[in-house]
Amino acid sequence: TMEVITMRKAEIKEIECVIKEYGSKVLKRVMEMTTADIKANRISFSKRTSAKDFMDIFHMSLNAYLRSCKM
Repeated sequence: TMEVITMRKAEIKEIECVIKEYGSKVLKRVMEMTTADIKANRISFSKRTSAKDFMDIFHMSLNAYLRSCKM
């Protein structure tokens, strides 16, 4: 089952900024990375993911992705 995360306007705006700056392909890859991280940790720790936790993981995934592109 997929977890549903309710986002506020602030989180949606941040994601829209990523699309504007980096494009939808980058967003798709970062979302895949974020989802994989959440799935792995939710199963391990039996924890629900808040919107804040999601955005923290999203930003870490985005930074990791952008660093990997510079190599």
